[in-house]
Amino acid sequence: MTEPSEAFHDAKAVMIPVNAARLAWGRFDHKRNRDSGEGDIHASYSADTIATSGKIRKSFRWQAQLMVTVSLSGHGGIQQAEAYRLIPLRAFSGTTMSYAEKIGTAENAETARNDPNGFYHGMIVKQGQETFVLSGPPVVFVAGESPARPDGSPSADGEQLSLF
Repeated sequence: MTEPSEAFHDAKAVMIPVNAARLAWGRFDHKRNRDSGEGDIHASYSADTIATSGKIRKSFRWQAQLMVTVSLSGHGGIQQAEAYRLIPLRAFSGTTMSYAEKIGTAENAETARNDPNGFYHGMIVKQGQETFVLSGPPVVFVAGESPARPDGSPSADGEQLSLF
């Protein structure tokens, strides 16, 4: 597994520009009875399911790390999403809690709100049969003006090759 960049580990609030398509809301296709055109970062939004069942929707990848979105917002027409890394439970060395335990007492809730690694840091979640821990600090993905490729890999400035 590839390690994330040094900036990922050292920063307290990392803002990363991504292709706007990754943050797209998509549109409901009534014929297929599902959203189409929804970006992977947007589709991963899971704050509601974490709170109600401790589960997450499909995660997305950034710098070879599994991530899950916990907040979606927009300002001035620019979409953004806040996300946490997913660490397998057996690989997480800190203190873990469920959502219910995090907010179960006024003291725990206040501690979670003031955690420098973010509210969701150390929270246990499930994706399918696998158990993960959310690890902060959170990363904020913003729609970039000159985005990288939609998959998050750096864009290569190459020349257009002719087919003939």
